[in-house]
Amino acid sequence: MANIFLTGGAGNLGTVVVDALVEAGHSIHLTLISDADKTHEKANRYVTDLTHNDTVGNTIDSIVDKVHKIDAVFFWRAATLPAILMQ
Repeated sequence: MANIFLTGGAGNLGTVVVDALVEAGHSIHLTLISDADKTHEKANRYVTDLTHNDTVGNTIDSIVDKVHKIDAVFFWRAATLPAILMQ
């Protein structure tokens, strides 16, 4: 089982991929824009603003504190890539 950090999971492609990864037994750590989005209830969901490095960093730290490592990252959010993920 891999720990996967995923953004854009509520979109068309993300929805299909998250469903397949959850079905395969992976632990999904999914960022969402708001609590109103109720997709992927089997995923670990984090409401965060990906346009701010501080909130991205805090979210990643929270995931690492919980699972000790992130095995893969899928970035499908339709916006600018946060600088912290480029480092």
